[in-house]
Amino acid sequence: MNTTRNDTKNPPAGPEGDAVLRRLGLERRGYRVVLRESGWIECLVVRESERWLGRGLTAEEALDDALAQMLPSALARELWREALTQEGAAARADEARELAAVAHPMPEPPGEEAPPAPDDAAPTAP
Repeated sequence: MNTTRNDTKNPPAGPEGDAVLRRLGLERRGYRVVLRESGWIECLVVRESERWLGRGLTAEEALDDALAQMLPSALARELWREALTQEGAAARADEARELAAVAHPMPEPPGEEAPPAPDDAAPTAP
């Protein structure tokens, strides 16, 4: 069986969620991440003239293999993980603010009422 998929979704909790976060982080930076399964998993990461191919028995292993080639030093990988963690925390804070705004909208300041809607039923001059 040979299938290709590019199906990033909201990250679940746990190690699989970490892989999804890494993939989303790449995609936010302009990389395309494509997986192919043919007895094992290959992960192709592409951006402009860059091409990185990772392999593994799972999608997570294949993505990690590609990232190890992209970020060969332990320091680079550590900084990458820290950046993703900070982005995730910022995204969750933004989402919480949006939900709070929907649940508890800010009232209009006193004395600043919205202008009345135009009356479509009013007759027009000939």
